Amino acid sequence: MSLLAELGILVGRFLQICRADGAAAAFALAIKLKRDLIGRRSAIHAIVRSPAMTASDILALVETELTRISNPRTVSLIRGLLVPPHCEQRPWDYGELNETHPCWIVAEHPSSNTAFAYCEHGFGPRCPWGLLGRSGEWLNMGMDSSWFTSLEDCVRDSFAWPD
Repeated sequence: MSLLAELGILVGRFLQICRADGAAAAFALAIKLKRDLIGRRSAIHAIVRSPAMTASDILALVETELTRISNPRTVSLIRGLLVPPHCEQRPWDYGELNETHPCWIVAEHPSSNTAFAYCEHGFGPRCPWGLLGRSGEWLNMGMDSSWFTSLEDCVRDSFAWPD
């Protein structure tokens, strides 16, 4: 039976309970149905995008970004933050339930728990360089205000940047 057909049956049952047993029973059923449907939807509709790029591609991209920076001190600062590129699937809060995007971590600033990432998806088409949490509670891709058009702008907006 399709999810849509099941939903129709459940809605019919919900309406019967509303008429027969009152609001409290209907509310309890609604909560149960919501949890059940969310669980089914997440199992069926989880979207995980595979990285189209390789670590070598990302290294070349970082080097290209560094050649665009005219200030040698800025280049030196960024080089000091670089880590071997690795890809992490990060939750995307603006799409489907459980949707993730491959984010390439290219640099880290441990004292601020910040990672600098490249991602082609999410904000990526326009602003592919983002500030992400390294660990802890906030491991999603964050808001648009933490994504930038260049690696330099990303670093300049972080706690790694000296004032």
